[in-house]
Amino acid sequence: FFKGIFSTFLSVFVTHRLIKFFGWQFTALITPVAMLITSLLFFPLVLGKNTDFINNCSAFFGTTPLALAVFIGACQNCITRATKYTIYDATKELAFLPLDTKTKRLAKTTIDGVGSRIGKSSSSLLYQVIFQFISIVESIPYILIICVATLLAWIKAIVVVSKKIPKNTR
Repeated sequence: FFKGIFSTFLSVFVTHRLIKFFGWQFTALITPVAMLITSLLFFPLVLGKNTDFINNCSAFFGTTPLALAVFIGACQNCITRATKYTIYDATKELAFLPLDTKTKRLAKTTIDGVGSRIGKSSSSLLYQVIFQFISIVESIPYILIICVATLLAWIKAIVVVSKKIPKNTR
């Protein structure tokens, strides 16, 4: 429900204004940076063994560490999906604009067809491999490392692609 409301709000009122006023690179960075921030809030709550910081955060919000982790995880899911559906998809399509028709068609087919399937399949395979050797709880630090590394690579890719987009289409 909240994901739908947030996505609709971003789509109707925010995304085009961000692109217009701040440009392609800034707007494209919103999704991975939002994911990175919410991941860095979520994983310590899941990994934390009742440290003073986690207990103080929980006390500040008047809840348990588990309830706070669930809330942050739900917010992360909502923010991530909403920014993916609106901001990410819009900036991805704008990155194709400077290309000629043939290259644009090939790039869209490769990214939307092959790239997304490879990404989903490889992440599923990675989880299956990890879970063969360790439990889900023990895998959390490794998932955190993979998540942060992937998001940092995504951010770097946006910066590289931004340099290749002509200034008048950014």
